[in-house]
Amino acid sequence: MFNKKNRGYALIKRRGNFRYFVRFFLFVSTIGIISFFGYNQLQKMDYFNVRKIIIKGNQNVPNQYIYEFVKKYKGLNIFKCKRYKIADDLSGIVRIKSVSVSKKLPSTLVITINENKAKFILKTRDGFLIPVSKNNIILDNAEFYIDDNAPIIDVSTSLDSIKVGSVYQDSLFEKIKKIHKKMFEVQNMIVNRISEYSLTKDNNLIFTLDNGVKVIPDTSQVKETLDKLTFALLNSYVKKYQTIDLRYSEIGVITSEEK
Repeated sequence: MFNKKNRGYALIKRRGNFRYFVRFFLFVSTIGIISFFGYNQLQKMDYFNVRKIIIKGNQNVPNQYIYEFVKKYKGLNIFKCKRYKIADDLSGIVRIKSVSVSKKLPSTLVITINENKAKFILKTRDGFLIPVSKNNIILDNAEFYIDDNAPIIDVSTSLDSIKVGSVYQDSLFEKIKKIHKKMFEVQNMIVNRISEYSLTKDNNLIFTLDNGVKVIPDTSQVKETLDKLTFALLNSYVKKYQTIDLRYSEIGVITSEEK
């Protein structure tokens, strides 16, 4: 049991702790008030007005196009520039996946762009190249230069029927996507060399490699087709710009004159 002496000691201790708490609260409050008024003063100083906007990380969306969305921040006090608002201003650009904004005092905004990459590039019947994401989202229109390392797929769609941000739907496109995926799972090194898919005059699938060789595959026997193609390439069985037909048991080579 506590005696009176112990109770008195506990009371004094509680009072001491309370005094420390009050002092700490006053100290934190003072720092907060000073910081608040100091921050407000910084927001009023022209010295911290944005004079330069650096845009980096983008490959396909031009700097000038991005700048049109963020130029309103030039001349604004850098402490008034909210990172999330700048990111929101650029969120409507389909090509842009994410945005990171940093502030370089006293007067520079740095905007780092992370772009959506094209899985395929559509070649419309009027000859325009349109990048498409892995989810079939149209990323750009023909106004931008495309710097994606992705295979081209010839389609019968015209440019005026394609809308940026929409989901592209086409039976031939879906068929080629499935074949591409199946081949990639079997022999990705060869498939990574494919630059373009199209159809022959008799509607057979044909793809072009990065060395100009055209290949008519047997899509019902993917592994056997890719094994034969690998053999033909390693043994120089086919020359540049020739067409090789792999639908039969023996490899058939069609010269450019015979095609």
